Amino acid sequence: MLLNPDYTLLVAKEDIKVIGSVLGICCKCLAVSFLVIEDVIVKDGLRGKGVGRKLMESLDEIAKSKQCAYAILVSSAHRKAAHKFYENAGFTDSVVGFRKVY
Repeated sequence: MLLNPDYTLLVAKEDIKVIGSVLGICCKCLAVSFLVIEDVIVKDGLRGKGVGRKLMESLDEIAKSKQCAYAILVSSAHRKAAHKFYENAGFTDSVVGFRKVY
């Protein structure tokens, strides 16, 4: 991942401690490029303090610089607080996702 320019790992730190992270993968298909967002993590106790927002805003800028047309992410149905966070970050619940487990 570190050598692939389509992968972006952002890390938020407080002093030397990691307090949050997010992974963005720029995918290129025939029509457009788009960003897949994975592993949005903010340490318990620090959620709601702007760490996740700053990570997502930084990822937005990177996606724009890579000319991504849109960003997508998935979240488990029971994670209602996370869904509110994503909506506040500008995402809409506008697609149906499917998963196949191996």
